[in-house]
Amino acid sequence: MADIDRAKLVKYRQDGARQVMERLNLDLLVLTTFDNVRYVADIRPFFVTGWMPNAIAVLAKSGDPFVLYPDEYVAPSPYWADEGAALKDKYGWSHYTIFNPALVSDMYAEWLDWAFQKLGITRGRVGLDSAPWQWFVAFKQRLPNVELVDAQTELLKQRAVKSAEEITVLREAALASGEAVMRGLAVAKEGARDLDILGAAMGDAFRHNSEGDAFFPFLTCGPVRGGALYPENREIEKGDPVILDLGPIIDGYMGDCMRVEYVGKPTNEFEDLYRAVYDCMYAGIKAARPGVKASSLDEAVRGVIRERGYPVHRFDSGHGVGLSCCELPIILRADAYKQPGKLDLTLEPGMVFTLEPRLYKQISDDKFIQASLEEIILITEGGCEVLTNNAPFLDDLIDVQPTKYP
Repeated sequence: MADIDRAKLVKYRQDGARQVMERLNLDLLVLTTFDNVRYVADIRPFFVTGWMPNAIAVLAKSGDPFVLYPDEYVAPSPYWADEGAALKDKYGWSHYTIFNPALVSDMYAEWLDWAFQKLGITRGRVGLDSAPWQWFVAFKQRLPNVELVDAQTELLKQRAVKSAEEITVLREAALASGEAVMRGLAVAKEGARDLDILGAAMGDAFRHNSEGDAFFPFLTCGPVRGGALYPENREIEKGDPVILDLGPIIDGYMGDCMRVEYVGKPTNEFEDLYRAVYDCMYAGIKAARPGVKASSLDEAVRGVIRERGYPVHRFDSGHGVGLSCCELPIILRADAYKQPGKLDLTLEPGMVFTLEPRLYKQISDDKFIQASLEEIILITEGGCEVLTNNAPFLDDLIDVQPTKYP
């Protein structure tokens, strides 16, 4: 774990959640996603890709959160033989973590009812985050006198500004990301395989005590067909651009860094593409400062793309990082914020997000080459700071390093 004042970190996050409760006039706040549960309870919920969350935190206006966290009873432990009995003895109810939690939503509703009774809440306004639909229905049936209120957007806004302790951990996650990406790309030689690159990068991430990866790493070698972004056990050839995007998780906080290697001498086409993507990054960082709308950074990036004559991407130019890999602020074009759930935040000191311009050039009917970079950016009182400043660029194409950004 990072060397921080843990009590101060937990207090900051719980105080932030209670500010959300005050703004929404809530009696209780019920959190179900792995990142929100960790935000208030400081535990590491069990997470399996494709499964629903299986931990719940209930936060009242004062006191410690009530937490349903059955994973402490998963093997190896003395409770393995009768997990349900152990939980019933401790919490007053039974549960079996072998199931996808969506299949046992009634059990979660039963536990929530029990927690509400312990807190003396039988009616009132209760905030709920992005809970699975099955849980929402079960909660409504079990607690008919409770008004469930959407608290997710306000929670994400609250989480967007990081404390000093959170920034310390995110610095470690950013550096771990940069080192892991460069360790992986060092393997990108003619005759190696893309899975060798991935193995080297992930191994380095785990040496930094990573809890895993914030997403399945993006790795492409050579011309790309369609939207393929993942390794295919492909042998690397001379003339291949290799792009790796990795996000180690340090003490719950997500890193995210992307760099490019080129096997052999880059073509003129790729040089132009790479220099353009660097200029996109430079423009975005130059625009990053307090008081600026997130969409202004996106426009700075897109402006360079249009100027260079490349196709303008339809997705975001960056995203917040923290206890989840994609959170607020989202660096997205202004007109996209008319869509539900999109928020064009004004940047403030303490916000941490990525910039990741991606450029593509079609080389045949079904193939294209791409160049991408990604940095983690911290908004400071006087401007911004690049946290992934330990991952160099292609030296023969760009004669500056991340520390030379404006």
